Amino acid sequence: MDQIGERLSALTPDNADPQAVADGAAEVSERVRIEFAKRIGMGDLLEARVRR
Repeated sequence: MDQIGERLSALTPDNADPQAVADGAAEVSERVRIEFAKRIGMGDLLEARVRR
């Protein structure tokens, strides 16, 4: 198992920023969620509304 970690580490660029990757993935995930809701006709659920 140690060899797997070593090989994966060797593939990672020196300037890699895991937080930037995580942030980018979260942004893409949010866009996919929004687009999916719109495509299935449930885009109105994306907006918070308070009835009075």
